[in-house]
Amino acid sequence: MNEGSFILRNKEEGAMAISSFKTTGAYEYRRDRRSSLLSLTLEADGVEYQSCDWGLGGIRIEGILPRRRLDESVNILVSGERKGHHLSIQAEATIVRIDNERGETALRFNDLTMENLDVLEALITGRRISA
Repeated sequence: MNEGSFILRNKEEGAMAISSFKTTGAYEYRRDRRSSLLSLTLEADGVEYQSCDWGLGGIRIEGILPRRRLDESVNILVSGERKGHHLSIQAEATIVRIDNERGETALRFNDLTMENLDVLEALITGRRISA
């Protein structure tokens, strides 16, 4: 597969829309790039978890959400600090992977608002949130 290429197949065939891009010599097959440089806190069901990595499309956390299933939606609060400013979003996310062996959970953000995208972009870039 070439850098920047795409695979689009019918969901019934067992594949989903995937794009690839090259980071540090290895291909990543995600819609959005992930960052592990800035750790975020995710709160779900009154419990706080630390991020392993995250991007505009979702977040992977250390820990398993108790009493939650794959493909289940959950309300979350994601927060972090960048350049002395505490930023957070409230959103709904869907559990897309539960890795019991590693003790990790991956969630995909559902329909983020423009304001939430601005906050995540500010966390990624360190730039101010647009007015």
